[in-house]
Amino acid sequence: MKKFIIAFWLLAAPALAANYASPTFNTVTANTVTANTSTSTVLSTNSTTSRTEAARAADTIYAKDYGAVENGSTDDTAALQAAINAASANVSPAAKSITLDGPVFLATPQSISVPNGVNLIFRGAGALKYNFGSLTAVSVLYQGIYTGVPTASISGSAVLGSVHVGAAIATPVASTGTGYVVGDQLTVPGGTGTAPVLTVSAVSGGSPTAYTISTASEGNLTAVPSSPVTLTGGSGTGAQVTLNYNVLSVDITSAGTYSTTAIPTITLTGGGVVTLGENPANAVLTAIGQRPTINGTVSAPTHPIFTGYPYVNGSFGDQYLGVIQAAWFGVSGSTSTDSTNGLAAAIATATLTGSTDTGRTVELPTGVINTGCQVLNGQINIHGAGRQNSILQLPAGTACPLFTIAPSPTIYTGPGEPNGSITLRDLQISDAGGTSDSAGQNVAHGIFMAAGGFWTHKITVRLEDDEIYNMPADGINNSTGYGCCVFFSYDGLYKSFGQYGVFSSGNYDWEFWGDEVIGANLDNFHFVNVGEFDFTDVRSYSAKNNNLYCYGFCWMKWVNGSIDRAQQAGIYFQNLYTGAGDGSPHFVNVRTELSLGVGLPTPADVVVDGGQGNIYFTDGIFGRPQSGLVNFAFINGTTANISLVNTHVQQGNIYSSGVTNSPNNMTEIAPTSSGTDVIYGNLNTVAGTEYQGIHIYDGGSSPKIVAALQGETPSENSGALRLYYNGTQTVGIAASHLGSPTYFDGGDITLGSLPSATPDATALLGASGSGTNISSAEMDIIGGLATGTGTDADIVFQTGTNAGSSGTTSATANKALTIKGENQAVIANAGLEVGTPTGGFEGTGTTNQASDFYLNGKKTFDTTAPTISSGFGTGDGIFQANGTAAFIETVGTSPGTTSTITMPAATNGWDCSAYDQTTNTIEIVQSSQTSTSITFKSYLRTTGVLTAPTVGDDIQIGPCVGH
Repeated sequence: MKKFIIAFWLLAAPALAANYASPTFNTVTANTVTANTSTSTVLSTNSTTSRTEAARAADTIYAKDYGAVENGSTDDTAALQAAINAASANVSPAAKSITLDGPVFLATPQSISVPNGVNLIFRGAGALKYNFGSLTAVSVLYQGIYTGVPTASISGSAVLGSVHVGAAIATPVASTGTGYVVGDQLTVPGGTGTAPVLTVSAVSGGSPTAYTISTASEGNLTAVPSSPVTLTGGSGTGAQVTLNYNVLSVDITSAGTYSTTAIPTITLTGGGVVTLGENPANAVLTAIGQRPTINGTVSAPTHPIFTGYPYVNGSFGDQYLGVIQAAWFGVSGSTSTDSTNGLAAAIATATLTGSTDTGRTVELPTGVINTGCQVLNGQINIHGAGRQNSILQLPAGTACPLFTIAPSPTIYTGPGEPNGSITLRDLQISDAGGTSDSAGQNVAHGIFMAAGGFWTHKITVRLEDDEIYNMPADGINNSTGYGCCVFFSYDGLYKSFGQYGVFSSGNYDWEFWGDEVIGANLDNFHFVNVGEFDFTDVRSYSAKNNNLYCYGFCWMKWVNGSIDRAQQAGIYFQNLYTGAGDGSPHFVNVRTELSLGVGLPTPADVVVDGGQGNIYFTDGIFGRPQSGLVNFAFINGTTANISLVNTHVQQGNIYSSGVTNSPNNMTEIAPTSSGTDVIYGNLNTVAGTEYQGIHIYDGGSSPKIVAALQGETPSENSGALRLYYNGTQTVGIAASHLGSPTYFDGGDITLGSLPSATPDATALLGASGSGTNISSAEMDIIGGLATGTGTDADIVFQTGTNAGSSGTTSATANKALTIKGENQAVIANAGLEVGTPTGGFEGTGTTNQASDFYLNGKKTFDTTAPTISSGFGTGDGIFQANGTAAFIETVGTSPGTTSTITMPAATNGWDCSAYDQTTNTIEIVQSSQTSTSITFKSYLRTTGVLTAPTVGDDIQIGPCVGH
């Protein structure tokens, strides 16, 4: 029956459609039907556990679900906070996310706090937007240097109050004060606020000559006393100093109201701005407005998500260690966008300033990023997409560095190594105006590092595969001196600067690896009193002045690379000082050549202008100098010495001018390969030029050193030439003198012309022949065929059994050095005696200095043992004394922190080194001196606090050098 009915309807349906018209229906409105699926479970594809729909929906919270409009103008503060509360309530066991799909406007952003464990997801147009609101703080990014207290003002309705400063630099007024000792703490009176306290770090005759200022003792003043200031406290009286100050903070009188996203400008006026070196003048202050706190994580594409006032409080919280995109804060790779505020906000968000924090990473977008001056004051990493892809460009005419590195005082609070680092990687720093910017841009450096205090390292700065290009001032500048940073540069390219490529003053512990420095308008490297500067595989070339210039203390080592094509000199040392230790410049496997000498009074590849010390070149090459130039020039009274070890000099020349007491400016030790190199050591006999010198040691196989004193008729005192060989060959050296001079006196060596191409095999040099007067020379070399006398010689050398057989040889007693021949009698009272050789020049023997030693007429070492005046302890003794050269003070009972030792009389005073060889935790420092005494202080090495050594400690003292 059922089958029949179905069939009937199937058959009848066409007929019904044909016989009836289409019906008309009214509109039906249905009520909303809500289905409860919270208890339904779903198993996701490839997953293993079913969960309810309600649990799955709660994983990601949408701000719109809590009432957010997300149109960029309606206040969504309450809705966003509700979403945060919901996410926070479910942080455990699973982290929660809040998704923003549109611009969320926050009228009161300071009320928003995203806790750790909550992730903000920005999709599409998702962003946070808020106005500056009101002034909440003033951030001091760079403290500046002042003689007084500046006045601060701010744009808009906020009002600033007092500026607070702290003591930064204390310059002693010479010869003021008596009775002071190292470690005295002196107070600065007369200011308003907390007075600074200065610690005496060096004295001379009871008068302070140096002070240190720690972060804890810099004070906090709103008004400062007039300089010079007479200090109070300590063990003496009358010390005066001139003080400079840093800006510490600024008071807020009224917070004001700001209804836009713009950041108000803070201006400092007055206060007596001090320019040290080429540092920026005023302090750099930033107004901080109302902003949210984000301690959770952020997931967002690389476009702006903070679209109003871009700052975020709390640096995303100390828990956030992810990468921060500069683009989130509005940084753009388009020159039409001013990215200054956005980049500053990204830097502030990523920076950590605690002493044990680790900096976070800001990633830059690709393109040319137009930015004003930025300050780095804590641990941070800034990474680009490659130095040709991420280019930070300073607007033309900007009068400040692109990056100022001024570490926060909270990073470094005492002795020790710096905490944390600043790293700039894979980016370029440049200037839109370039080296042609207008006058006054002498502070538009690529990177400026502010002073950190005397020998104070506050942070480590690393540049990795960066380029600094076309800056109006310097590429890298730390001209304020004395500290700030340990510095490393790897594979950098620094080129085209209005002033210097790298300028460093008073710093130590800098390293350059694989860098190129090119085309500075002044010097590529310009150093003043630097120490422990290391260069590896570095090239410096095409500077408009010098490729490397160093003034004063120049403790550096350059291994591999080249220094060439400077417009003036390749290397220029001025007033060189290498110190009591090995503070000498060393160059190893470095090629130096093609300097043009433009504008130099003495064009040369290497110029030594005044000063003293040693400069070493090893395994290097000096290329053939340009026409009219020389390889080495010694001028203005320098007593410095250059030593060439395994170094090839291609037709090099030496020039000396005004050097009247430098008989040995040059030494050449062991030329490069055996028997193949020809080294030309030419001494130019320029009119009025005296006491030139080259010192060449030969390895010994066949003639390979040819030395000529140029000029047909050189005058008296025309030059000096020292030639040695190892004595194993028949002809070790071929030496000639062009022309027939009639005088040899006054030179470092007397050397007549050779009678033939083959000198006497038994003589060291075979000097003989045509010289008519070889008396009064500083050194006489008298070979087997020698003629003439050697009277009044400072140094006498006589060879073998033939000495004197063909001429008269004699010497006056009481001379400084005697080198005897095999059968030569001892010359009486010689200060230094070398034992009898067994053959040729080589041989066995001893050297003994039995009397006091003088240098330039001033006592250097004394054979008399020092004595204890008042030791560290009671009953201290002097042991194992070798005169003043070295001795040991053994600490007696009841030790204190001071020891005074009586010394033999020196011309002016004594400089001594000392260390506690028993207890390595104690640092022994010379604190004062007179011509007959030295005083030491003992400090705990880790803290710098005065601390007595232990009973029985052996204090190794020496060398003590008189001056």
